[in-house]
Amino acid sequence: MNNETPVAKEGKEKPQKKINIKLEWIFGIRNDIFPNIYMIDSDTVVYAAGNYVVILNISKKLPQNQHQKFIIGTPHSKGFTAINVYNSHKRYIGTAEEINDGVLLGIYTINNQMGQFNVPHKFAYVDLSENRVTKVYNIAFSQRDSPESYFAAVGIAEDPVVILLKWDQDSVKEKTIIPIKPPSNKFKNLNISFSVFKNENFNIISDQFILSYTIQGRMLSNTGIYQNQSGNILSHCWFYDGHFCITTETNILILDSSFKPFQIIPTYDDINKTMISYVLPSYEGEKFIAVGNNRRFEIYEKKDGDYYEKILSKTFEDKNDREKSDINKNFDFHSLASQSNANDEFILASTSNKDLIQISLKDIEKQFNYKYLISQFHSDSVEGLDIAINKPYIITCSKDKTLKIWDYKSRILQLNKTFEEEMYSVAYHPSGMHCIVSFEEKIIPMNVYYDEVSNMSQNGIQARKSKDVI
Repeated sequence: MNNETPVAKEGKEKPQKKINIKLEWIFGIRNDIFPNIYMIDSDTVVYAAGNYVVILNISKKLPQNQHQKFIIGTPHSKGFTAINVYNSHKRYIGTAEEINDGVLLGIYTINNQMGQFNVPHKFAYVDLSENRVTKVYNIAFSQRDSPESYFAAVGIAEDPVVILLKWDQDSVKEKTIIPIKPPSNKFKNLNISFSVFKNENFNIISDQFILSYTIQGRMLSNTGIYQNQSGNILSHCWFYDGHFCITTETNILILDSSFKPFQIIPTYDDINKTMISYVLPSYEGEKFIAVGNNRRFEIYEKKDGDYYEKILSKTFEDKNDREKSDINKNFDFHSLASQSNANDEFILASTSNKDLIQISLKDIEKQFNYKYLISQFHSDSVEGLDIAINKPYIITCSKDKTLKIWDYKSRILQLNKTFEEEMYSVAYHPSGMHCIVSFEEKIIPMNVYYDEVSNMSQNGIQARKSKDVI
């Protein structure tokens, strides 16, 4: 684009046109955040993608330009490291964002303004640079409406710390940074989770231990410790009866308030080499969903004596598996999310392939499949990208060995083709009917049809790892 100011013949400058750049849509999700997906209500999904937090409306009742809204990272940010949500009389999104010399915590509200839904408005912003907090692993909201409400983070200054923000759902009233003492200096990340019954009680979870705390003014009282002996802790959640659940590499452990095992459910499958990695409790507290690697999916239900029994065990199938072969159809479950009511008809899941999928719980024993919430995304880094001039298409190639064509006007994945070799770059013909793709040893020109991509030449042009083709 020419940035010079046009000059009229009579010597007067023409006014320069102002160009506004507006983010309209994002294809993709990050899975280096855990959990990386939340449902803030039955219509609204929140997840991280790139340097943004995406607020996705899935009701299909709104105009297309209102389906995605965004929380945009600050300039020169290293990205969001944690997100969380809270739904009371308002809907809130919490974020933790790394900058060069510290961490920024943000709390946003989303509501209906000027006829537009899911518009985020920041009402609290806390800079932790002066406290020398260099990393935040996880954030959480206290779970009950109360005058004593908290937004908390757990991270690292010189040593592990808890950052407590007391807030009244209109503003942050008080900030307290409290050092904590893990039982070991060797731990992998730290998570924080508030009790479902008391806002003053929360747990800190690592890969090897759980610490229980009670907030007393500006101090913390350590009320319990649990050292895990059955493999690394993979995930955790509160059950609505007050039990605390952790998943390990071998078991689901349901613990009481003093961390005594109430029930231990062995989950490792030695034959298929699968394990459970994430548990999602139902709102009414009578069931929970457990998922793991290789598309493992199970449902447990409370029976006599309040003990849980497995009532369903399946391996998920993409409803398109029978129609096409795709190397990305196998995946591990990453995180789960559900709507916050007692009539759950579906859950959402993120996967190791960096996809968002929707799973119907209605007649699940008869129809055991899933669908992509938006479309299938790339599961690895995008190495090449180009845009057609005469069509609203973007073409991308990735290390996941897929070539994808996106319709940015309709916001859909138009074409998806999987190759046996890795691709290094791609160029699109202005017509949108041809492209050139760079592979390990050659460049191949291709025809792009409505539902197929085919080689113009089998042998192509000999060239090695071309990073740019035009």
